[in-house]
Parts: sequence; structure tokens; C-alpha cells
Amino acid sequence: MGPAIFSGESGSSGSLIGINATLSEITTTSYVSSNIAAGSTVVLTGALSVAAANNTRQRADSDSNTGALIAAGASVADLSSTSYTYARVANDVKIVAGGMDVSASSTDDNSGIADAGSGGVLAGAGARVTTINHSTTEATVGSGTDDRGANIAGEAAITAGHTAIFNGNITTFGGGALSGSGARVTHDVVSDVLAEASAGADISAEKIDITATNSLDKNNGGISSVVGGALAGAGSSSDIDIDINTQANVGDYADLDVVGSRFKPGDLTVSAKNSLKVYDKT
Repeated sequence: MGPAIFSGESGSSGSLIGINATLSEITTTSYVSSNIAAGSTVVLTGALSVAAANNTRQRADSDSNTGALIAAGASVADLSSTSYTYARVANDVKIVAGGMDVSASSTDDNSGIADAGSGGVLAGAGARVTTINHSTTEATVGSGTDDRGANIAGEAAITAGHTAIFNGNITTFGGGALSGSGARVTHDVVSDVLAEASAGADISAEKIDITATNSLDKNNGGISSVVGGALAGAGSSSDIDIDINTQANVGDYADLDVVGSRFKPGDLTVSAKNSLKVYDKT
């Protein structure tokens, strides 16, 4: 599957290109919300699903091809994505159902490439790849009462999860050269994930599961020189800045009733997890 958004810029064979010669840049903002409004009444024999899914995929490619001479600005690939994803059951919502699933899930996939090419010369600012991903993902159930709460025969689940996929590559092939400030790859990930039975929530179910997950995946990328490529000047650097906040909460005075028997007791799970798989090289 190809990228949802692609930006490409190249310096062709034998050309002389000036300031910020090859600049490939992508900036996206996405918002997805699924809600049941305050005071609503929902009665079902089956299961209720309140789901928000927000998935983005961006690719930026800045390429100096054979013999190109790049001056000053050099080769730059910048990607910035901001996503907001909400699944909400508001206050005083009466729900009678066989099951309830309130879920918010989001994935932001950003990858940038800056290539000196074969025989290309990048001077001045060198080469740069930057990815930025800021996200907010929330699944919440608001306050209620015995009369206006969630009465679920089976499982009630409140789940929120975000996955940040990010990669950046700077390469020089067969005689390509990077000079000036050299090569720099920077990644910035800020992700807030919340799964919550809010203050005063009223939920009765055979099983209640409140789960929040933050996942980071960087499986390749970095800075490399292949078959005679050269890095000069200030050398190379690769920086990764990660700020993630993952919460699974039961608010003040929430009433969670797990209904079962001695032979089949009910389950209550409140879980928050971070999963980081990050690989880098220079």
C-alpha cells in the first residue's frame, strides 16, 4: 500500500541548485471524534460500539541525483503530523446493552529520506531529515447514576491506543558527499493516551476492561555512507526525543459493579502499557 501523502523533490543530473535546493515538506492535522451526547438513552439487545479510528501515513523524499551540485540549503525532508482521536460517552447517558466497547485508536506513520545520490555534492547546511508526531487519543465514559448509567449484560471495555511509527534516512552512494554541517536526523514524538471511567461513572457488567496503550516503532533508518559516499564538515548526528503519557483511570466516586457468581466471577482490569521498539544508527 502506498503512502496516503507523499512529497518528493530531486536535483537532476549535472544541475547546480541553490539555497534549500531540495526541500520536501509535509504537515498534516487530523481530527476524529465519536460521541454519545449527554442525557441520551440507548437500549440494545446486542452490543454497543462507540469507536474512533484515526490513521495517517506520510512519506517525504529529498533526492540529489547523479552529478548534482547542491549549495547552501542542501537536501531537506521534513514531516509533521498532529492527530486528535476521541471516543466519548458523555454524562448521564443511560445504556442497556449486551456489551459495550468505547474505543479510540490512532496510528501516525512518518518516514523521510534525504539522498546525496551518486556523485552528488551537498554543501552548506548539509542534509536533514525531521519527523514530528504529536497526538492525543482518549476513550472516556462520563458520570452517571444507578438510573442513568451503563447496565451491560456482558463485557464493558474502554480502550485507547496510539502507535507512532517513524523513520528517517540520510544516505550517500558511490561518490556522493555531504559537507557543511553534515547530516542530521531528528525525531520528536509526543503522545498522550487516556482510557477512563470518569469521576462519578456508573457501570455494571460481567467484565470491565479499561486499557491504555502507547506504542513506538522505529525499525530502521539513520545515516549511512555506501560505496565511496563521504561525510565531511561537522559529521553526523541522530536525535530521538520521546514524551509519552499513558493513563488508565477510574475517577473519583466512580461506581463499577462487576456482576458474577461463585462459579463464574466477573473480572475488572485497569491496565496502562508503553511499548517501545526503537532502533537507530549513525
